[in-house]
Amino acid sequence: MQPIQVYLDSSDFSDIANVKKKPSEYSDVINYLLTKRDKGLIQIRFSEAHVVEAAPTIPDSIPAAIERLKTIQEICGKNSLIHPIDLIAYEVSSNAISASNDGRSHIFRSDANWLPAAFDFSEIIPDVEKSVQQDIEKMGRLERRKYLKNGKPTALWYGEMRDANSATGSIAANNLPLTTDAIRTFRRYFIGDASRKEASKALYDSITDLEVFGNWYKKDWGRASDMSRHLREIGGEFETALDEARKQFEEMMVEHTDAGGDSKKLLDLSVRAFYEVLAGSSSRLANKLALQIGATPKLTEDSWQASPGLTCSITLAMHIARRSVVAKLPRSPKSSDFPDCYHAIYLPYVDVFRADGFMAGMLRECKIPLSTMVVDKFLQLPVKIDELLETRKKEIVSDDVE
Repeated sequence: MQPIQVYLDSSDFSDIANVKKKPSEYSDVINYLLTKRDKGLIQIRFSEAHVVEAAPTIPDSIPAAIERLKTIQEICGKNSLIHPIDLIAYEVSSNAISASNDGRSHIFRSDANWLPAAFDFSEIIPDVEKSVQQDIEKMGRLERRKYLKNGKPTALWYGEMRDANSATGSIAANNLPLTTDAIRTFRRYFIGDASRKEASKALYDSITDLEVFGNWYKKDWGRASDMSRHLREIGGEFETALDEARKQFEEMMVEHTDAGGDSKKLLDLSVRAFYEVLAGSSSRLANKLALQIGATPKLTEDSWQASPGLTCSITLAMHIARRSVVAKLPRSPKSSDFPDCYHAIYLPYVDVFRADGFMAGMLRECKIPLSTMVVDKFLQLPVKIDELLETRKKEIVSDDVE
């Protein structure tokens, strides 16, 4: 029996990290999850969205953030998911049905990697060779011959500069999210005993250690926070956009009523228009994205089959927008709404998806044509997972009988 794939809400990791402050039932659920995980019955996966939501927003919150990141690592181990950008690229360009077993194998990772495939370290790791070349180019011809050969620094250069570069390497290593072994590799890179490729791999491997990544905020707040602020910033922009849209809609309603129009009919027409726009929005966006990355768009009218993650995320975002804008009793948008839509891109690929009460209700309203079980309370997880396990056992027995 394949393990049940579980995707927790970011708030769950915060609660687990602070379980001493929660009722005893929370400890029971945690023990249940760990027991099922250790028996191989479930796998709990994390994504880049979990990492950036766990990250600190101000320096004073670094200790609590590190605890959240450690908790993600302790609960999930190395079971991660590919970055949302890579998932979308896969969905819009692959011929495979993304939510199938083949799709899952592409999207599931077992190396704790949560970074995008195109992640570029060039801005993080100083290019020693380039720096040396720039220094040597300022020298005379004879000196250049001694210190530069085939465009690379010679052993003589590294010999003379070993002490200086070693000190520089120590400073650089101390400012990066590196494990102890990676620090040694990084220092070797600065004295010419390791390649830039080796230094890049050491950094790449270190960032997948979430505790090490968390400690980066202590070392270099600026660059570390640059990596994790995007989701909150977009969330704030999403909230502002919905607020503004609601104001404009209210102004339109007032003008329509003042002109003798029926406000209820206008509201009904607006809701109808919403569903018409929703019907083709994900397919249009998927085709546009495919063209942008140089892929051939999929020839299918079923966006849930072709690009389920993208479709789920867009559908949820639009339903939230409708509730915040085109509704008789609108809900005030929140900056966390967009991150919740961001998480939803993984819903089609897991068996159990945790969401808070409002988002779980929104997902039900979306009428998602998928078998994923949406659970709106952390304490319900044992019952829901047991239901799935029992169903799968019966399916296996039925298959054996046939």
